[in-house]
Amino acid sequence: MERYIGYSLMSIAGFAGWYLCKRKGTGGALAGYLPVLGAISLLCLAVAVWEGRDAGSGAVTELERQESGDRQVTLLLEADGQSERTSYPVTVEEQKLTEAQKRQLLEAAVTELEEYMQKGQEEDLVVSSDLMIPDVLQEGRVLAAVSFWPGDVIDTKGVIHWEYFEEEEPLVQVGVLLECQEAELYHEFYLQLERPPLDDSQRFYAELKEQLQQQNQQTDTDRFALPREVQGAAVAWYQEQEQDHWKILLLGVIGILIHYMVKRSGRERLEKEWKDGLIMDYPDIVSRLSLLVGAGMTAGGAIGKLACEYQKSYGEGRQRMHPGYEELLKTWNEMQDGTGERKAYENLGTRCGRQEYRKLSSLLIQNVQKGSKGIQQLLDSEVTEVYLQQQAHVKRLGEEASAKLLLPMGMMLILVFAVLILPAMFSLQLS
Repeated sequence: MERYIGYSLMSIAGFAGWYLCKRKGTGGALAGYLPVLGAISLLCLAVAVWEGRDAGSGAVTELERQESGDRQVTLLLEADGQSERTSYPVTVEEQKLTEAQKRQLLEAAVTELEEYMQKGQEEDLVVSSDLMIPDVLQEGRVLAAVSFWPGDVIDTKGVIHWEYFEEEEPLVQVGVLLECQEAELYHEFYLQLERPPLDDSQRFYAELKEQLQQQNQQTDTDRFALPREVQGAAVAWYQEQEQDHWKILLLGVIGILIHYMVKRSGRERLEKEWKDGLIMDYPDIVSRLSLLVGAGMTAGGAIGKLACEYQKSYGEGRQRMHPGYEELLKTWNEMQDGTGERKAYENLGTRCGRQEYRKLSSLLIQNVQKGSKGIQQLLDSEVTEVYLQQQAHVKRLGEEASAKLLLPMGMMLILVFAVLILPAMFSLQLS
């Protein structure tokens, strides 16, 4: 009953939800799946009702036993006083045979085993290829355990090891223990093994092996003569040398990876130094721009003055390269080459990629659009704010530097402990 109620509620919820979503215009793409869910739930309800209607017609009073092996069956159990039908597993043991039936099956299994092991062989009881060994016979009603003597001749998988035979056509004893419901039968028979004809390659290696065995028997000499001719074919022997070509390839690949990693690490280090330089140069640039604009210069003229002074002093070797002033110099060169002042300021913010320079770019563009009125106050405010940011940046760089020193300091601490402890340990051992 619960499944009927569940399917009914799901169906109603699906169609009702779709109707409400359509009426209110909400739900988006997911609302289209609600009627599908309702239809599926309705179909499940119909199938459940049909199956419930036919459940009574499937009543059983007995089960058929299998001829071999137990059988596990799950049935629906309905009892007076129970609320509903429940699943219940029933184990049906296999059909028990009479002694005569067991004996008949065992004798039939002997014949089946001999025929089974002769599959693929040209003659009866003459074997020239690997055997097929069954575990069960008579359609699974008889268990079979097969053994061979000599035991190292044929393994449990039926593979014949011809190298263990000295005679050409050895005789192998086969013993099989058959079991059928507590009844057992032991049967023995013999198989004649016949070596299959060797191909050219097998004959070659067989004669090579024989010649090497003959040389091993001559232990009174200090030299071991290798065969020079086998099956009429000249044989040459060579000392196997260690191959180094793959090592060269491996070293080359490792070298390429190391070069790539070092180059990438260097590139990342240069990018980080450039970005740090932009941050460190920004307060000085903004403060000097504020001074020049306050003295009456235009923003473009102030940038030109700063760029030209930097270019002259850097060219004369009086100061090192500053990333922030390099970007100002690129901006000034763009303006001199005919790029519009506004476009040059936009490029400055884009190239630097830093929030500070984007803000400066925005201030300079605002100055171009609205004139120089108010630019002085904006630059002064930016100077005050940026010095606070620089202090935080310098503090963060100091923390990173101290963190990088932890590893070498830890290694030095271990070295100090080793210098102090090892002599004491050696002195204790000597004493």
